[in-house]
Amino acid sequence: MLLELITDQYYTTGNYTESTRYAIKGIELAKQTGDKNSEANLLLYIGMNKRDMGLKDEADKYVEQALQMQEKETEGSHSWGAVDDLIYIYGIKITYAFEDRKYREAISLLPRYEKLMEQFKACPDIPDGVYDMRRANVCAAFASIFAENGQPDKAAEFYRQFEETDYASTQDGIQMRFDYLIATGRYREALQAIHTDKQYWKEQADTVNYFYLEYDLQSEAKAHMGLGNYKAAAQTYRQMYTLSDSLRLREKRNGVLDFATLYETKEKEAQLVEQAAQLREHRIFLLFSACVIGLLGVLLWRNVRHSRIVKAKNRTMASKIDNLLEYKEELFRRKEENLQLAEQLQAAESELQQRDKAARLLAPQAPLTENEPSVSDEPSDSDDIDRALFDKLEREIISRKLFLQPESPREGLIEQMHIPQNKFPKLFKRYAHTNFSQYLNNLRLDYATRMLKEHPEYTVETISQECGFKNPPNFYKLFSEQFSMTPAEYRDSRNLL
Repeated sequence: MLLELITDQYYTTGNYTESTRYAIKGIELAKQTGDKNSEANLLLYIGMNKRDMGLKDEADKYVEQALQMQEKETEGSHSWGAVDDLIYIYGIKITYAFEDRKYREAISLLPRYEKLMEQFKACPDIPDGVYDMRRANVCAAFASIFAENGQPDKAAEFYRQFEETDYASTQDGIQMRFDYLIATGRYREALQAIHTDKQYWKEQADTVNYFYLEYDLQSEAKAHMGLGNYKAAAQTYRQMYTLSDSLRLREKRNGVLDFATLYETKEKEAQLVEQAAQLREHRIFLLFSACVIGLLGVLLWRNVRHSRIVKAKNRTMASKIDNLLEYKEELFRRKEENLQLAEQLQAAESELQQRDKAARLLAPQAPLTENEPSVSDEPSDSDDIDRALFDKLEREIISRKLFLQPESPREGLIEQMHIPQNKFPKLFKRYAHTNFSQYLNNLRLDYATRMLKEHPEYTVETISQECGFKNPPNFYKLFSEQFSMTPAEYRDSRNLL
């Protein structure tokens, strides 16, 4: 299926939004044609996209759904393609278990993988090199898994089998060595392999993707740390932080397009409503002189039609509100990842400063030269500092759900974060584009929307109190202004989706 190839191409280049979009199109077509094999593969791509974007729980559901569907298609099959697709899915599950440090779970999948490899080898007309590639995948994976699980002999045996494959000498084979070499302390060999792989990505002119960030650079930083080369590790973490920022900006641009589409849709809906109103008025004028019965009939038709338009509009708005909330949650997850990377960088730089300071104490006669500036002499960007401070404030408010408190957490945050009184409101004005009170209300409204969706048994008054609103009428007013519908209308509209 052509859509599978497009989905894979976008995934390979790190464009997970487009990859997911084409995967969904492909699944719809696969369901229409009854192509379960393609449907399972495309479900897997959705899971892989979500995993690479940090949505692990959602990703696991799609991967498991793809596996169960492909298991049914492969049972008793002699088609090498169907068996290979199932082997690939198991390989993905093993890789994810390894990344999550669930080594026993990964090892428990090995017998099933080996059995599928025997079934695969017995299939006729297998293309050259495919069996060798799958064998290399499983050997490299379990070499790393057994090494991390404290079983060095088994790890060495699997790595020996990996090196015996032809696929071990390919570009993918170079990447497969990273985890085992780092796990066994062979850091210099790991750095050589990583350097070769980085050159490949640079030749492809694509180093702005999550794979390069979380695989090449993350492995490089681990290897430098293992060698005690903290300065090089700090530089790698800095590069990761910068790259993560670039990826966040790209996601924001995608979000801008979404908002532009939303705006155009609202404009078209407004035009349709206006045209429908003009048409109704014209018809009422023409029928006014006919008779009372005709007038009543028109009025009744008008009410029914208006009610349908309002319901359709509310359903559309409810769907858009849900999409916007998902976007906000994803954006917060991205910010959380950036903050974690920044903290890792700061920790590495602090350790480097301590080591430099210790070296200077041991050799006071060797002053810093012009070509060797102190880390502490690097100029700081006040705007970056303020941005980082706001990001930490936002994480504190959202992660601890401080916005649910009826009383403002302002004073507590100022004292906890050591922020001057006059600087606190300026941070929200500059980076949230609103004042602190409105910012809290926006978070409360978002949380109230999720509760309306997830807890249909709660009354609106109960939800308003749970979300920190002292006055339910004020909650009604703010909700209507924010979403152009009342809480009850939103809940009713979602029930019709």
